Amino acid sequence: MEKLVVIVVGTGEKAQTAAEYLLEQDAVIYGFLSENEKNELTEYLDIPVLGYYEDKTYLNLLKKPEIQYFIAVQDSEKRIKVSQKVFSTCQKHSISIIHPSTVISRTASLAQGVMIGPLSYVGEGVKIEADTFIGSHVSVGRNTQIDRGCDVASGVKIGSEVIIEKNVFIGLNATIHNGIKLSEGAVILSGSTVFQSVKKGESVMGNPAQAIKK
Repeated sequence: MEKLVVIVVGTGEKAQTAAEYLLEQDAVIYGFLSENEKNELTEYLDIPVLGYYEDKTYLNLLKKPEIQYFIAVQDSEKRIKVSQKVFSTCQKHSISIIHPSTVISRTASLAQGVMIGPLSYVGEGVKIEADTFIGSHVSVGRNTQIDRGCDVASGVKIGSEVIIEKNVFIGLNATIHNGIKLSEGAVILSGSTVFQSVKKGESVMGNPAQAIKK
């Protein structure tokens, strides 16, 4: 069986995590592509940084059937834009990186371009859209919907029937109770316990979580 050969788009913390998971699963990392045009890195984690992702040379490289790619850009909004640009050029989706210790229900639905860390659990009927990052020891309850470009840190507990819209960030060890809606761009700070829905762009913290006044 041939090894999976992957180009990782991004050169930050998420790219490092993606590379670690891929290497752990015996994949070959062909190289990194920078999400920034002005980039002076020549290597990252002892793996070459090939260049800027929008360079036609590298976009054409991604078209090759033997090479897969994963979008690991740090900023969630930019991650979605990069993903759309790459797909429109090579007509091939980003792979997903699921740690082998994670348990995913048979009735869960995961789009391409999702990363989930070790010892996490994804329940029945869960839907997770592309370009979403979920850390380790995360529990996602049944029939929860997670929209595109979200970031869920490690140790988070998400209840059942939760709706998480685009570009939401949930910090370490937060708890989201059943039936909550986290609207687009909401930020849940680490350790918070959320009992009520969070408005678009709102940041909350505490137990119970309260909006942070700007």
